[in-house]
Amino acid sequence: MSIRILKGEKPGRRCKRPIHGPFAYLFDVGVSAYGYCAETFDSAETFLTCASTCRAICLLVDIQLGGISGVELAHQLAADGFKVPIIFMTGLDDAVIERQAVAAGGIAFLCKPFPATTLFDAIKKAAG
Repeated sequence: MSIRILKGEKPGRRCKRPIHGPFAYLFDVGVSAYGYCAETFDSAETFLTCASTCRAICLLVDIQLGGISGVELAHQLAADGFKVPIIFMTGLDDAVIERQAVAAGGIAFLCKPFPATTLFDAIKKAAG
C-alpha cells in the first residue's frame, strides 16, 4: 500500500525517498510502521507526468507547491477522471483555503504542524 506525497521543493525533481524536515520521522518510521510506503514528488507538474499509472491509497498534498497549487491539482485530477482520496496539508490556517480544499474533494485538511495520529487517522479514512 502506497501513499504519494506532493510537497513544495525544488522544481522538477522527483524523489523516491522519505520526506525531509519536520515530517522526516513520520515518514521514515511512522509510514512503514503502519504498513505503508511513500513516494514523494516535489511538484504537481512532476506528479501529473505519471498520475495515470499511479496506484496509491491516497495523496498527501501540500496546498502550496510552487507551481500549480494543491487545490488546482485536485481539480485537474478530477477533470482527468483520476479518483484517489486527497489529504491536504498546509502551514496556513485559513478557512477560505480549507473550504476550497474540501470543495476540491479533499477528505482531510491538516494544518502544520499536526500530530502523527491525525495524519494516520486521515490515511486510514482514505484506505476505507
